[in-house]
Amino acid sequence: MSTISDIALTEHHARIRGKTVIITGAGAGIGKETAILFASYGAHVVAADKDFASADRTALQIRQSSGDRYVVSCKCDVTDWDEVVAMYELAIKTFGSVDVVVANAGVGEVGGLLRHSPNEERPLVKPMTTTIDVNLTGLLYTVHLAQHYLEIVQLQMVSSGPSEPYIHVKSVILLGSIASWFPLAGAPVYTTTKHAVLDVMRSLDASFTANGARIASVHPFWADTSLVSDASRHSVLLGIPLAPVPRIAGSIFYASTHPDPGTNGAAFLVPDGGALTFMIPRGEFKLGMYQFIDKYSNAKSVALKWPGYHIRVISVLMRLFWKKLLLISGSTSLGVFIVMFFWKRLSSRYFKLRT
Repeated sequence: MSTISDIALTEHHARIRGKTVIITGAGAGIGKETAILFASYGAHVVAADKDFASADRTALQIRQSSGDRYVVSCKCDVTDWDEVVAMYELAIKTFGSVDVVVANAGVGEVGGLLRHSPNEERPLVKPMTTTIDVNLTGLLYTVHLAQHYLEIVQLQMVSSGPSEPYIHVKSVILLGSIASWFPLAGAPVYTTTKHAVLDVMRSLDASFTANGARIASVHPFWADTSLVSDASRHSVLLGIPLAPVPRIAGSIFYASTHPDPGTNGAAFLVPDGGALTFMIPRGEFKLGMYQFIDKYSNAKSVALKWPGYHIRVISVLMRLFWKKLLLISGSTSLGVFIVMFFWKRLSSRYFKLRT
């Protein structure tokens, strides 16, 4: 597991110049800081948020600070499929392409879905699913559409500089949490969604890589955003310093722009306080308990141990249907020879059911 200094987080900033970046939840906190950072290095930014006024304020701040006119804001509730589509269409219509998507929109524990109250009277009230809807369903909508829109280029590609060739950057970055790695007793549904974010990234890594794109996830400690209540800051964290929002934005930037293919399918941990950012490459996900499970369980699974499992399946089928197979193959000497060869020769060597 390698560490990444704060300076290194944006060392490849030239790769993002002229590229189009979509950021959900860009109205405040991590999303806002990320939008400002990308814009500062010349990216075209689509600042999206369920609260349009906050997204518009982010866009205005970018224009005022950098004079960059290449920023637009839009209302996007990630749980609304049509609004997510409209967000992507706005990016294509305005800038001609989509290069980086940051699926940042999220909420904390809402509605107490798994919170048991022994005093609650029947009939029980149906709990809210807002946390799942936003953190997981909304993220899946965003990622699903990203795979389509990353391939669209309607306008002439903008080079990375006056005399530099076009640089290929196609990335999707998912916002996980420190809760992707360990449980939060007071937020079981939030923890569930953030565990899922990590595995969404891991599951899509192969298909993204095959299509010349990258996908990664960033997992911050509690950060100084609206998701962390004042009570949590004082009673739960007990003085533990919050993760710096600029470092989280820098980690997103690094995961999006670094040319090393080793960052594909990687998870970036942003701890509390002054600790450096950590990158866990895809090849190291089997450390610890994952490795133990793979060695002692998956390696012995009949469903995963190919081809042994499939050979045993063939054995069973041959025992049940060998007469029909013989009839299908015909009465020719060649057909008889083929069936007998498999049954007599290979059966004695491979087709034995083992306990």
